[in-house]
Amino acid sequence: MKKKILYILLTLIIAFSNKISYAQFSPGPLTNAHADLEGNFNCTQCHEVGNQVSSTKCLDCHKELKERVDRDLGYHSSKEVKGKECIECHSEHHGRNFEMYRIDEESFDHDLTGYPLEGGHQQVDCKECHKRDFITVPSARKLKNTYLGLGLECINCHDDWHQGTLSYNDCAACHNVDAFSPATLFDHDDTSYPLKGKHQEVECIDCHIKETRNGQDFQVFAGVEADNCIDCHDDSHQGNLGNNCNQCHTEESFQSHSLLKRFNHNSTGFPLRGEHKRIDCKACHTMDVEPERLFQDNIGIHVDDCAACHEDSHEGNLGTNCKQCHNENAFSSLSTLSGFDHNQTAFKLRGKHRTIDCKECHVMDADPLVIFQDNKHIGQNDCIECHRDVHEGKFGTDCIDCHNEESFSMGLGKGDMKDFDHDLTGFPLKGLHKSVNCKECHIADFISPIKHNACADCHTDYHQNEFATPKLGGRSPDCAECHTEDGFDITLYTIEQHNQTKFPLEGGHLATPCFACHLRDGDDRWKFRNIGEKCVDCHDDVHEGYIDSKYYPNKDCQVCHTVDAWDAMQFDHNITNFALEGVHAEISCMDCHGRDLEADQNRYANFNNVVGDCISCHENIHGDQFEVEGVTDCAECHGYENWKVPDFDHDRTEFPLEGRHAEIECSACHISEIIDGKEVTQYKFNSFECIDCHN
Repeated sequence: MKKKILYILLTLIIAFSNKISYAQFSPGPLTNAHADLEGNFNCTQCHEVGNQVSSTKCLDCHKELKERVDRDLGYHSSKEVKGKECIECHSEHHGRNFEMYRIDEESFDHDLTGYPLEGGHQQVDCKECHKRDFITVPSARKLKNTYLGLGLECINCHDDWHQGTLSYNDCAACHNVDAFSPATLFDHDDTSYPLKGKHQEVECIDCHIKETRNGQDFQVFAGVEADNCIDCHDDSHQGNLGNNCNQCHTEESFQSHSLLKRFNHNSTGFPLRGEHKRIDCKACHTMDVEPERLFQDNIGIHVDDCAACHEDSHEGNLGTNCKQCHNENAFSSLSTLSGFDHNQTAFKLRGKHRTIDCKECHVMDADPLVIFQDNKHIGQNDCIECHRDVHEGKFGTDCIDCHNEESFSMGLGKGDMKDFDHDLTGFPLKGLHKSVNCKECHIADFISPIKHNACADCHTDYHQNEFATPKLGGRSPDCAECHTEDGFDITLYTIEQHNQTKFPLEGGHLATPCFACHLRDGDDRWKFRNIGEKCVDCHDDVHEGYIDSKYYPNKDCQVCHTVDAWDAMQFDHNITNFALEGVHAEISCMDCHGRDLEADQNRYANFNNVVGDCISCHENIHGDQFEVEGVTDCAECHGYENWKVPDFDHDRTEFPLEGRHAEIECSACHISEIIDGKEVTQYKFNSFECIDCHN
C-alpha cells in the first residue's frame, strides 16, 4: 500500500513539473534553436541518463553535419575539432538568446574547412559567400544561419559571364582566384584555332567582339566563325578566286605569294584544260599590280569566251561558241564538229536535216576563213533552192504549209497541215472543220475535187428525214438552217420559228429546255415529229380517278391550269355544288382539297369527297350549343368574309338586350368554361333570372 501511494506521488510530481521552478530539474532555459526540446520529458533527447550531453545524440539531429563528419570533410573533421565533444564548443541552458557558437571572422582559419581562401577570396566578407542563394545541398537550404551546403564550383557563387556559351564549366581552366581578367591560364593552342604568324599579335577584342546579350555586357568567345580567312578578313579578290586563301597566302603576310603554285585554278570560273594548263600565269595576268588587284584583270571572261583572248579566224561568221567545233588541245582539230549548234545560224536544222553530213551542203576544202559560208543566202523555208518542186508550182513555193523536215510525206500521213490556208480553196474551214484530219475528207488525194455544197454531202442525216417536205421534193432542208460548224448541239432555231409550228411556246414552256420534250427518258435520239400536242402527252394526269371527267372533258388540263404555272388556277368553282364566296375565293385549292391526307396518299386524291358544311373544315368552338337535330349551321351567325358577327341581333333570342344590358361587352355575360377538356364560350343559358348573373 505504501509503495502504491509513493508511486502516485512520484507521477503527480512529474506531471506538474512544468509548473515547478526550473532550479529543481533544469539548469536553465534552452536557446531559441532548441526551444522545441524544452520540458523534463525531453531531457533524454540530448542527455543520456547519468551522463552529460551525448555528441551522438547531437549528430542524430544534425544529420547534414554528421554526413560530412562521416566523410571526414569540413571544419568539424579538421585537426582542431576532430575528437572533441559537441558540448565543449556548443554549451546550452544559458537562456533563449544565448549564442551557442561564436566565430571570430578576423582570426578564423578558413583552411580548416577544406576550402582555403586564396587570391581575391581573402578580401571578401564572410556574408558575401555564406548566403542561402549559394547553398546547393537541398537539405542544408532548410537550415537557418548555417555555413553548410555551399557548392565549390565557381559558378555556384559567381555569374556565368559567358552565359553558358562555352562547352565546359571549369572556370579555373582559364582564370585564377587573383582576378577574373585577364584569363592568364588560357592557351589558344588548346582550341581548334591555334594562333600563328601575325595572329599572335592581334588583340583578343579584334576577333572576340563585345556586345549586349540578355541585358548584360557580353564578349563572344564561342561560335566565332574561323573556318575561312574571309570570315574575318575582306576578300580582296571579291570571291573570284574561291575562299581557300592558304593555297597562296600564309599567316606571315598577305603580300607573300610563296604558295602560288598550289593555287587550284579550277576553283575560279575558268578551269584550266588542255594547253591552258601549261601556260604561265604571266601570259594571261598582269603581275606588277598591287595585291588587291592581282588576278582581277580577266574577271568576267568565261571558259568558252575564246574570242576574248584569241583571234577569231572565222571573223564572226560562225558565232562565238568555239568549243562546238574546237577544244583546248588544238585549234586545227575538228574532231568535235558534230557538236556545232547549227541553230545559231540563220538556217536551223530540223528533222532529216539533222542527219545530213555537212559535206552534202557545204564545200569542205575551202579556206578556214570562208568555210561554211557558201550557203548563207538560203533562207529557212527556201526549200526549192535545194529540192525539186514535185507539184510544179501549183501550190506556190511555201512548202512548209503542208510538209515538214521529218519527211516529205510526213505532213500527209499525220494530217499535220495546220498551216495550209484552206481559204485559198472554195471551202474555207470554220469551227470544228478546222480540227478534222485532212484524210477524213480527202480520201483519195489532195488534188481531186470533192462534193461539198450541202452538209449531207459528207454527214449522215441524224433526223432520219423527219424534216422532209413536199416543197423540197421529199428532201430535208440543209443542216445549216439550224446548225453551225461549231458543233451539232448548237442550234440556230429560234423561239419565233417554234411559234410558227403547231405548238407555239408560251408561259412556262418558254423556260423549258429543248431536251425535256425532244429527248425523253429511254429515247436514243432527239425527236421532233409526232411527239404530242396535249398536256397529257407530256405530263402525268395526277387527277385521273380523283376528279369527275365532266370538270375536265377530254383531259383538257387548261380548264383549270394555264401554261404560266401549275398553281395558276382558272377553274370556275361555281359549276360545283359549293360556290366560292368571301375568303374562300382567296385561299389555295390545296388548303381544302389537301386536308387530312395520309402520308403515303396521293396529294391530289381529295377532290371528289369534300363535304361542303363548315365543320368539315373548321373547328366548332361552340360545342353542341347551337345544334339543331344534331347539326350546327354556322351560317346562321357567320358569313364568308370573316369570323366576326357584327350584325347579330340579340332581340331574336330569348333574352332581348334592354337598358344597361345593351351597353356591356358580350364577354361580361358569355364567359369561357372548360368542357370535355376544351375551352368553350357559353352562349346558351337555361335560366335568365337576375340572380343567375348578379349577386
